[in-house]
Amino acid sequence: MARPMKRLVVMAAACFGMGVPAAATPPDVITIEDRLFGISATHAFLLREASDNLGSHYSDRRETFLVAINLTTEEEELWPVYRATRSTDFGDSGADDTPVIEVDPRAGMIDPYAVLEERGGMPLSERAGESFADLIDNGRSITITRSDGSKFIRDKANAFGRLQASTSALAERVANTPRLGSRTTRQFYDARSIIADTCRYSALPGSHRFYTAEPVQLVRIACHDGEEMEVTSLIQVVRVEARQSAEAK
Repeated sequence: MARPMKRLVVMAAACFGMGVPAAATPPDVITIEDRLFGISATHAFLLREASDNLGSHYSDRRETFLVAINLTTEEEELWPVYRATRSTDFGDSGADDTPVIEVDPRAGMIDPYAVLEERGGMPLSERAGESFADLIDNGRSITITRSDGSKFIRDKANAFGRLQASTSALAERVANTPRLGSRTTRQFYDARSIIADTCRYSALPGSHRFYTAEPVQLVRIACHDGEEMEVTSLIQVVRVEARQSAEAK
């Protein structure tokens, strides 16, 4: 049975940007967020999740990477863990549309727990532990004070620069998923606008201090595009050396 003509027109307009209400053609929105996954004496392990609506209400793309941050150098290693795309099987009316989820082949992807085992790590979430740290933002830097009195300081320009470097590295690793228009998915990742003045900082619970070989503090930096649509929320490491360097300025 042929689908109702109105249904076909709305679907075509959503796909090709015809003159329909703005809600039918959303802007391309990409969000990136870290979740603490584990800790070892030498590394912090994160799951970095990228969500891309592919410029449509009817589809979206999710990619998850394991990130290992060296606690001494702050260098990041990145491995793909999981990739999937949701599309829509359109019915005769919106009420009978069916979501279709396609998972990418596992070739080239890793088991994050295998890496954690290889590096001698322990699974750890942000909610684990009861030791919290206070954070003060003076506009130029942040100062984190733990319950034991130890302090860590991070220059905000440095933190934002690292966030940009992390998102650029991710843009090189995401799959170049087909989308409408002439711009590629990686070009959309590269073109994301994140404004430094929107960034907010928070200290993660200090339970990770029981596992690391040297004192470090994990900090979340969350920024957006000015409209709070494209959000980037990453976890960074503040080392003892960073504290001493900042205090010497």
